[in-house]
Amino acid sequence: MSTFGQLIDRTYREYLRPVEEQEPLTQVANTDSITGGTGLTSAGTSISYQAGLLTPEEEELIGAGSVIEIGQELIMVENINTVARTLTVERGRLGSTAAEHLTGTDIIIKPKYPRINVANAIGDQVVGLFPALYAVKKTTLTTSSTQFVEMPAGTQRILQAKIDNSTAGSTTTVYSDIPLELLTDFTPSSTECAVQFPSTPTSGKSVFVVYASKFTRPTTEATDLNTTSGLEDFHEQIVMVGAIAQLLSELDVDVTTQDFITVGRLRTQGYIKAIHDSNLILNNDLIIKVIDNKNSNAALPALESQIEKTLDPPAHKPSTPFSREVPEWPCE
Repeated sequence: MSTFGQLIDRTYREYLRPVEEQEPLTQVANTDSITGGTGLTSAGTSISYQAGLLTPEEEELIGAGSVIEIGQELIMVENINTVARTLTVERGRLGSTAAEHLTGTDIIIKPKYPRINVANAIGDQVVGLFPALYAVKKTTLTTSSTQFVEMPAGTQRILQAKIDNSTAGSTTTVYSDIPLELLTDFTPSSTECAVQFPSTPTSGKSVFVVYASKFTRPTTEATDLNTTSGLEDFHEQIVMVGAIAQLLSELDVDVTTQDFITVGRLRTQGYIKAIHDSNLILNNDLIIKVIDNKNSNAALPALESQIEKTLDPPAHKPSTPFSREVPEWPCE
């Protein structure tokens, strides 16, 4: 499973910034002492950049008032010295946060899709998967002298629960189903979620619980999307496509130019497969990216036909797991 940063990179690589459409870039050449090595401090207002990575024409793009990007930080250029290869800058612009950046980190010139925007869109899509989908998590509880035991915050439904009913001293382990009632807005619990046993159980028993939970928004690029956010591999394509649609929803996309957004059929077939495999209803609000290497007018009829076929796939009937009614989710 990917980390948050890896999914951002994949979204750029496959959809927003394929290799043939890269913005001009250079790299940080600062050598101040920072966490993990050398580079640009979070308070630094002079950025040194690597030689040989920008053409003279690309350097001309970096004028006063232009915006560059390092990681998820947006930076406004106040002045450029092309001889010394230094930029005088204002840090943490447009709601981004000034941060340390290691030597060799990419500097994107006038980013079309800032990384902070892509990260926010992916985060929105992760939490937006619920309630159509939910994270399946597991926990082990230990019974006490009370009838209730605290559950993790965000628990929405108990899917399965088994209690260890092994006899003391026995070499045979016996697990039995146990009906647990989910308590929500339950103030005696620090998480406001707990399960209640049908009667006071014997203290010290292990209870193995599988439960449904909301997905958790990733907070750093090192966040593991499975262990922390609750995603499975098949969720990645759905999240990426949703993020692309969110980012591009306000753009006027011209399908006869190379600058429009596709996604190589949005890796369209991959999207459709991910939706179908997840037993969801296909939403035709897709973004199509086509590289127009042919004469636009001559190729347009074939292109329109291809798009129509892509957006009108065979009817798909949800399978059993998702044909049930969506349950009422108690914990908000």
